[in-house]
Amino acid sequence: MTRKLYQLDTELKNPSPDRRFRDWDKRPCFPAGLYMLTQRGGYQEVFKVDLEGGLHGGLHPSDDGFQVLLEEAREIEPDPRNLRHKLATDERCFYAHNMFEVLQQLLDSGDVTPEQVEAACSKVEAGWEE
Repeated sequence: MTRKLYQLDTELKNPSPDRRFRDWDKRPCFPAGLYMLTQRGGYQEVFKVDLEGGLHGGLHPSDDGFQVLLEEAREIEPDPRNLRHKLATDERCFYAHNMFEVLQQLLDSGDVTPEQVEAACSKVEAGWEE
């Protein structure tokens, strides 16, 4: 399976919104942010990547917004230090709960200490307060 990341820098008008649904792909505008294109054989789908790295599907090539989104977004290289990129592009970490298992393995091995996790949580919390 091929996975590519795309960054949409500004919101984009959805060519076929459907206000009956709250999904990102049915809203009047596609939100700015990170998207992932998957391709397996001849099958393609675009997902929205949320702040936690979770994936929200999905536009298919038959959807009006599929090509519009890919034309307006720029393809980006995954940053190995960006956890959202890792979650979206690594088959082993495809779902957010798998990343919790990875963190637990790091804690169990001693490569990451509980104090480091606590310090990271404090940094995240401080970012929310700004």
